[in-house]
Amino acid sequence: MPNRKPKTRIQDFGIEQMSSDKILSMKKMMMELLPARNIGAILKKHYFICVSYLNDVIIDPSDFEKDYEKLWSHIVNDRVVNVDLSFLGLLLMVFTLALRCAPRELMLSNEALLRQWWSAETLEQTCLTWFRASRQILAFKKTPEITRVQIFVLQATYCYLVDDLETLEEILPQAVYDAKKIRLDDPAVNDTELYRCVWWSLCSLDTMRALESHKTPLIMSCYSRVELPEKSSYWRNRAQMCKTLNTIFTHDFYSTGKAAKIQKIIDIDKELVSFVHGFPAQTGKLSRFQRTALYTELCIHRYRLYEAFLQDDIPIASSICTHIVLSMFEMYKTIKQYYIVSQDPLYITLSPILVRAAILSSVFLVRFTRLSVADIDSIRKDILCLQNDLGAMECFSPLGVVSFGVESMKYLEDFPLQHRRRSSDSLKMKLNSIMNMPEQLSIDKVPLSLVNESLKAVEELAERDATGDSQMDTDLGQDEIGERWGYIYEDYCAFIH
Repeated sequence: MPNRKPKTRIQDFGIEQMSSDKILSMKKMMMELLPARNIGAILKKHYFICVSYLNDVIIDPSDFEKDYEKLWSHIVNDRVVNVDLSFLGLLLMVFTLALRCAPRELMLSNEALLRQWWSAETLEQTCLTWFRASRQILAFKKTPEITRVQIFVLQATYCYLVDDLETLEEILPQAVYDAKKIRLDDPAVNDTELYRCVWWSLCSLDTMRALESHKTPLIMSCYSRVELPEKSSYWRNRAQMCKTLNTIFTHDFYSTGKAAKIQKIIDIDKELVSFVHGFPAQTGKLSRFQRTALYTELCIHRYRLYEAFLQDDIPIASSICTHIVLSMFEMYKTIKQYYIVSQDPLYITLSPILVRAAILSSVFLVRFTRLSVADIDSIRKDILCLQNDLGAMECFSPLGVVSFGVESMKYLEDFPLQHRRRSSDSLKMKLNSIMNMPEQLSIDKVPLSLVNESLKAVEELAERDATGDSQMDTDLGQDEIGERWGYIYEDYCAFIH
């Protein structure tokens, strides 16, 4: 089984607590880390064209451009005292994400870039240096402000890309603390589009972390009265999806009966599925990629919640999970018809989401053995296709999360068939390690899956609770099962096509 390789955590560096009289030295030290102006312009352009479409903490590139030109004006005229240290930290993270997601073609086609970063190792070291520098700026200038939270969110994004979840666990609490200090959670104060986008971007990162690690979220965003972003339907739907998923953590799934659990999950499921009607229209290239990201993430989150039912052999759960996995890459297949994987750098930014979906599909093949030959072949074909596409995306320095994902997929692909049919503790531990899930999965210990049960089915479960019958399996035929998840599948088909 692939293991996450031991590595130096990206926050392990010395941060000296400097007094205010050393601020000039601090600024000079950070400015020395900046690339040449022409190289910075290339990275900045690449960030806003190919990276920022899935990250909304800098909503107005024109304002950022003005601050960028002002910074260089101060540098050229040796007015170090006027340099905005916070903006410098934000700029370093923009450069970091742009360089880390740089396609091979961009690096090889520009002599200035290739001369500075002639290998993946030199590129990774520069990104690490810039990341650490931005962390050092935050440690030096501790006054809470919106720019600090923007930097924290970009740092958290970087941690996901390089697969450093340990550092992520330190960054998010700091970001949440600062966000609440400047009252981003207060609708009376959070009245600008920038503040709303930053707040909901942070909430989305926090909820995603909680769902994947089965930890309590730091922000109960389902209760937040802050308005959703209005910038575009993508940001708004992303925030709404986060808010709905966050409601999972408001319910006590330990002490309630199965009928009550499932009834609540039904409500959440229907709300999640309703999002497909509000997803951004495919009016251009970016909207197609944003739509693909939203759709794939929705499938991932719904599957993770359904998965708790699989080991309990519940037909309706396995049917819905099967259809989620079978349709997981439908939107991705659609954009591939318009844009060639090997020639479009937007795929690199999308790749971490696709990898998570592929790992989930691979684990499903191992865990659930009662699939038809046609379904198995279809899922395997999707996984193999994505593996080939990841190689064609040609990031100059492969992203850590992608490298780990490819290793995991290959491991699961090579897993002997006879082992797949055994539900051994060893297998469960290995799969849980890959998926970042707790070792024990019990429907009484984790949020239950989003099952589209009818009122009759809920009443049946209530009767079983009353009689002490804990067996949740049913004798439902495929037609009745189809009726129960039918509204979900029909909506997905309408959305995809």
